Amino acid sequence: MQQLDLGEPSQDPQDRGRVIRAVERAYAAAPYADLAEARDRAQLAVLCALADVRRNQKEN
Repeated sequence: MQQLDLGEPSQDPQDRGRVIRAVERAYAAAPYADLAEARDRAQLAVLCALADVRRNQKEN
């Protein structure tokens, strides 16, 4: 693999968008924006649960 010259990746925003869309179509069950939103909701739920645990520990 080290002997392969793959060149330099394009920094063109249109090329990047094309690659992202192709990867999402090939591998993702949902668009990236939907996955990111679900991740953010889950992370907030964990943070809220931790805050509740800490608050309950202080009260007891």
